[in-house]
Amino acid sequence: MGNILLIHPHEKDKVTFFSSISKFLNQKNFNTNHLAFSRLEKEVYNKYGIKNVYFMPRKLLKYSCQLSSSVKKFYDIEQALKYTIEFNEINGYTYKKNQLYSIAAKYINFLIDLNKTQKIDMVITWNETFMFDSLAKQFAQINGIEIRMFEAGIFRPHTVTIDPQGINYGNSIPMERDFYSKNKQSYEFGSFDNIADFEINGNEYHSIQIPKLKRYFLKERLKDKLHNQLLKDELELEVIKEGFLKKTKKIIKKKAELPKLGNKENNVQIEGRYIFVPFQVHDDSQIVLNSPQIKDMEDLVRVMSGAIKNLNKSNGSDYKVVFKEHPADQGRVDYSDLYKKHNHNEDLIFLTSGNTDDLIENSDLVITVNSTVGIEALKHHKPVITLGNAYYNIEGIAHYCGNLSTLHLVIEKAIKEEVDVNLVNSFLNYLRYEYQIEGDFRKGILNKKQLEYKMLGSTIN
Repeated sequence: MGNILLIHPHEKDKVTFFSSISKFLNQKNFNTNHLAFSRLEKEVYNKYGIKNVYFMPRKLLKYSCQLSSSVKKFYDIEQALKYTIEFNEINGYTYKKNQLYSIAAKYINFLIDLNKTQKIDMVITWNETFMFDSLAKQFAQINGIEIRMFEAGIFRPHTVTIDPQGINYGNSIPMERDFYSKNKQSYEFGSFDNIADFEINGNEYHSIQIPKLKRYFLKERLKDKLHNQLLKDELELEVIKEGFLKKTKKIIKKKAELPKLGNKENNVQIEGRYIFVPFQVHDDSQIVLNSPQIKDMEDLVRVMSGAIKNLNKSNGSDYKVVFKEHPADQGRVDYSDLYKKHNHNEDLIFLTSGNTDDLIENSDLVITVNSTVGIEALKHHKPVITLGNAYYNIEGIAHYCGNLSTLHLVIEKAIKEEVDVNLVNSFLNYLRYEYQIEGDFRKGILNKKQLEYKMLGSTIN
């Protein structure tokens, strides 16, 4: 029997997921403890019958906001807080850097104290980017504790990512061409365009009963504000420093607009040959942490505008670039000024909607910074160029452009070269059938055998 600590579920669907994992681990005779950073998280845990929850706004009050010199030397707090700080700055949220550092120190002291009293054998996080998850990863590494990081699956919605090393570019996926060229006969090729719904049964899948949950949890959010801002008997631990009223309005507006956004995914007819370039979420960690050349979508449009001009001029071609907004940014980011800035350029086409699969299929090439659309393009056996750090920057699978001034030359090369279908298939098979596990995190459904192997197949007994 061991002790496993589940860190920060962030949102109610992640609480559902963590509750499901917890119940699975309990069946394997592991003790599980959970950290709740808000009343919403605590309340949802309670609905699932999870009782062993530390309510951190109260718990951290008693801990020092200073780290001893013997502890401080092991932690890179600047790095752990990097994404949290940049996320707030990108969105123009008001935050206090000193307050974040103070909470970080309290949190580290709490984890050290908890490990002394119950010896933590494994830490589980959702992603590794925001401060509580990033600090937990450092804590686990410093203390020789196993860690498992979860993320939404690459092949959605029927897979889940679990990795002991990192998420996205920092993950454990082999990036050597030889790994896939030597093993391409090892996997049974599957259909990546039509991944069948898995059938839930007691023998193969672990699942939990989902209780009726409130839609917005406004009462819990108001109670949090009452205690941490007026009564000041709790700490405010929300690291995304968006105003409460603004956040509430955004949640309600987004819920109301979801049906409309779904209806906008219609077929879009593009005349002539084109290169498809999807926008990425403006404040996603893939852009903030893993994109040294492209800092925002304005950068992306500027770079592509120059590249397509050079390509068409040198080859006498008439390629166009088709951009498409990311659905997650609709209602959050207004790109109208960007579109007006380039409305005279006939080489550029901007879409706010459209079926991504169709746009990929009808394109000659897909260029992305590092998004999962690159994987979607590989499923269609399209040539792919990446402009940032991506785990699929593998020779023979994707073309990485590390010098943006030569992008038109990389485009020319990618279009002319034949895609190595066997190598790409080998890579996709590895991702789908060996790296990912089957399940739906939003519903707390997971393949039992795969989950047990990925979580417990190494050093924990």
